[in-house]
Amino acid sequence: MFFQIDPQQHNNFKSQINSMFELRYRVFCERLGWVPGENQMERDSYDDQSPTYLIKQEGDGTVSACVRLLPSMGANMLRDTFPALLEGKACPASSDIMESSRFAVDTSLLRSRGEAELSKTTYELFLSMIEFGLGRGLSSIITVTDLRVERLVKRANWPYERLGEPQQQMDGDKVVRAVALAVEVSERARRAVAEKAELMGPVLFQPVIQGQLVEKVKIAS
Repeated sequence: MFFQIDPQQHNNFKSQINSMFELRYRVFCERLGWVPGENQMERDSYDDQSPTYLIKQEGDGTVSACVRLLPSMGANMLRDTFPALLEGKACPASSDIMESSRFAVDTSLLRSRGEAELSKTTYELFLSMIEFGLGRGLSSIITVTDLRVERLVKRANWPYERLGEPQQQMDGDKVVRAVALAVEVSERARRAVAEKAELMGPVLFQPVIQGQLVEKVKIAS
């Protein structure tokens, strides 16, 4: 199960956030080589913009999947780092739109349990984003991603639209085919992804204190 860490909760979940940064280092620095990282962690200036994090915590406390969410009207990667992907159009910005970034899954850990576990966690991460969006009254989530993740979104039956055509982008020292997407937040979207994943129950909860988190993770495990 996933849970969300809102900005006002960051200080209460420092160990989980650090574990998330470590996962991001393994994914974006070591495996993909997009960014350099530091001290075995990956974080950037957007982590200073009071984001909300959605994470999956394992029984031993480590984070195995995560995504970062920021208001579309503030600083975000699509507007401020990858505006070329919009092909001259303005970045979508309103109170019912947020941006997701740093979508990461611990493929090595989850694949060691079988491809089904990796696929399930990816779908759960998608559903956690939709459930978060429904709770916030969002209409869509914008994101910059590569074509591989776009294929995962399409395979999950998550309704989306491209905000521009894919373009080659330098990310660190790697050239990637990047694309800007707007994924739908709606009951229709939730049902479509849940049916594809065969996951009918909710996947996201919001803990109040760390003690509750630990107990709920033990139960969910």
